Amino acid sequence: MFPGEDKMKTKRLIFTVDLPLKKVWSILRNVEHHLPLLPGYIRHEMVAENEFLLLIKRKNAWINKWWNLRITVKEWQEPSTLSLSVEEMNKIFSGEALVQTTKAAAQKTLVKIYFKYDISGSLNKFFAHMIQTKDDEDIIQEIKSFLNGIP
Repeated sequence: MFPGEDKMKTKRLIFTVDLPLKKVWSILRNVEHHLPLLPGYIRHEMVAENEFLLLIKRKNAWINKWWNLRITVKEWQEPSTLSLSVEEMNKIFSGEALVQTTKAAAQKTLVKIYFKYDISGSLNKFFAHMIQTKDDEDIIQEIKSFLNGIP
């Protein structure tokens, strides 16, 4: 499963998309193309070949929170594995994501996304709630729509 399981919070999404594995990876290859999928996306900047700075905004009740994230591609093994690390610039939030894909049928791909994160400090529960605003099925449907919408 996800390497290094520990006290960090985890999320796992597993689904099949009606696209061949090669097409899924042609989409994954362009990281800048799918960063806008993240909830609260404002903008991003590529700072190195495998590193991006990302600004997102999350709203919870009366508070708007801006997150400055550094995303680093740690592993790229096409067509099976993409691994990322995510760190909030003020060290409030850190996490890792792992995307694994396998051919499910001639025109179908099994996608497994694992995400684990840790939120430090006294506002742990508050920020955790800001992150977990959508249920898994909504996230899966957004990802499927995105993948199927790419020509």
